[in-house]
Amino acid sequence: MTTALYVTFTVKDPSKMGSLHEFAKKLNQVDGFLQKTWLHQPEQGKGGGFYLFASKDQAIAYLESDLFKTLETTYCVEDIQTQFWDCSNMRPLSKMTNSQIP
Repeated sequence: MTTALYVTFTVKDPSKMGSLHEFAKKLNQVDGFLQKTWLHQPEQGKGGGFYLFASKDQAIAYLESDLFKTLETTYCVEDIQTQFWDCSNMRPLSKMTNSQIP
C-alpha cells in the first residue's frame, strides 16, 4: 500500500541546507522510495518534505536509516516530526487531481 510520509523540522544552521544535493542523490537509492516534494519556510526556520514510499514498512525503514539520521548530524536540523498517511484508498481522487501516486 502506497504510504505518504510527512516530515517537518527546525533548521538550526541554514548554511548547511545548501548541501542537500548529496542527500537527495542518496534518497533515490532507498528501497521503496518513490518521490519527495521538498518543503521550506525560511522565515520560520522550518523545512521538511512530503515523501511517497511503496509501503509503510519501507517508510519506517527509511526513518530508522543512517541516511535519515544525517538530517540531524550533518544538516543541522532538530525537532523532527513525522506522520504517516495511507494513500491507497484515495488513489482515484488523487489521480483526478494530477497526483503522481503509482
